Amino acid sequence: MQFIRAAQAYAHVSLLLEQKLVDVRARQRELATLATELQGLIKTSHALDPADCTGTDICHIIATPKRAGHGM
Repeated sequence: MQFIRAAQAYAHVSLLLEQKLVDVRARQRELATLATELQGLIKTSHALDPADCTGTDICHIIATPKRAGHGM
């Protein structure tokens, strides 16, 4: 009886570990996508001229956040 409980516990732990690994790999893909996007923004930022920034943007690639209750 104890062997059956131990086997069930190990199977449960194994499933939890496998799911955690799936979650980690999904997060790695998300982070890789984010890294690619950031690399693109960095490349774009090297070509920006601060004189071209407008009053509504901090720069060409980072817009000023919209405030709640102010037209949105």
